[in-house]
Amino acid sequence: MPEGVRVLEAAGRKFGLELKWDEYPWSCEYRAKHGRMMPEDGLATIRDHDAVSSAPAAFPAFPTTSRCGSCSSRCAAASTCT
Repeated sequence: MPEGVRVLEAAGRKFGLELKWDEYPWSCEYRAKHGRMMPEDGLATIRDHDAVSSAPAAFPAFPTTSRCGSCSSRCAAASTCT
């Protein structure tokens, strides 16, 4: 996720946009601990954001060969501040 954030921050500077980031721990590790990818109110939590980005994140409890798209990401949501 850090590289994607750096790229978006650079684009924001170039085009005069300020980004506000909210990072959430919704990942394979979260799923292993809670039995779900995000809390029940997860979608409501990010509903007002302008964008959502997820990046691959490995976790030993979910081997790469059995990992599905729903358990292979971390989530960050961004809103633009003008």
